[in-house]
Amino acid sequence: MLDPSFAATAAAALKRYSGCEGSREEVVLHVIGGQPHVEGNDDLWRGVLAAFSAEPLTVVVVGPDMRDRPALLIETNLWVTHVSGVYDGYGDEPDLVLAFHPGFWGYDSWRSTIRGQFKPLHGTHEPHFLLRTPLIVTSYTPEEAQLDAIALGAATLELGADEDAAEAASTALHWHWRPEVNPHVGARREVASAPPGHDYRENHCWFAVSPPGDATTSVFCTILAEAIDDSDIDLAEVIVDDSDIDLADLAGAVENSDIEDHFKDIGEILKIKWLKDRDTGKDLDEAIVEFHDHATALKAVDRKNESELQGRTFYCQLRKRKPKAIAGCEFAVAGCDFAVAGSRAPAPAPASGMLSLAHAVMAAQGPRPTYADFASNIPADNPFAQEQ
Repeated sequence: MLDPSFAATAAAALKRYSGCEGSREEVVLHVIGGQPHVEGNDDLWRGVLAAFSAEPLTVVVVGPDMRDRPALLIETNLWVTHVSGVYDGYGDEPDLVLAFHPGFWGYDSWRSTIRGQFKPLHGTHEPHFLLRTPLIVTSYTPEEAQLDAIALGAATLELGADEDAAEAASTALHWHWRPEVNPHVGARREVASAPPGHDYRENHCWFAVSPPGDATTSVFCTILAEAIDDSDIDLAEVIVDDSDIDLADLAGAVENSDIEDHFKDIGEILKIKWLKDRDTGKDLDEAIVEFHDHATALKAVDRKNESELQGRTFYCQLRKRKPKAIAGCEFAVAGCDFAVAGSRAPAPAPASGMLSLAHAVMAAQGPRPTYADFASNIPADNPFAQEQ
């Protein structure tokens, strides 16, 4: 029997990120690192839908151990797709990406997937990265949660970066909440190889990283302004603009290399993602193209809309995104309060680049919580709280 913490955790995550229940046409959840007996179990998503009210829910489970299965209507308002392979986006952008016990810290194979969740932030002398989509990660232990959080930061750096740099990069991410005990923590797991004192439980801890909202970005820039010399970073360029465009009516034989060649006079393409048919999983004649910045995307639309590629006229426009709604606003306000409350002045930046940025944000955010802080997060009515 599947531990109830999986459904409870997924439902709680969706409620926190998708805004008011019943107010959306569809909520899309991508689940990465899926296993057939857990995330591939349709009963899990039935439980999530039941806890998530009657909102239409689309779930895409991606993992190397999954078998491809086109979108299947499991229940009224519930579509579930299985995709075999490594996650690199799938179809339209989801409202949330969820990973149960991925062990980012222990497997190098996660690096490409993690890096794919970030987009570079330009306008600085060294590259910084912002998350594309909210990401929630669970772990078996508090220790693993901290290591997974550091692994996220490490993935934004070059291979071989030392642990201090990885921890600083992790701290500089836009945290919705840092590693803490999951209020929906599940049953204890017996692990023969567990280090002494490590308490393994299903979905024991969780954390969430988010793209910055407008208010959070303002605070982010304020911290930079106080901590980093303006001559080193042009703060006017730090504000993020959309850099994606939609392509439609592409010829069937068009490949990534054809698109890159067609747009080479516009600027470098960072990523191309093909949209897929929801029912069959096959590529459509539509793609999303990401450039370095908003200005390049605008130029691409201006010069290439209604141009011809492989004998067929195609169309392009700036990317139209789904509104991320109320939960994002809550995060922006919370992030603003969090950065300002406590009256901690940012520490002087020791050097330019990622470490300067990270140390500035670390100073504003204060010390890392203790395990006692984690455990106090479990509500009294959780049946596993008594085991703490």
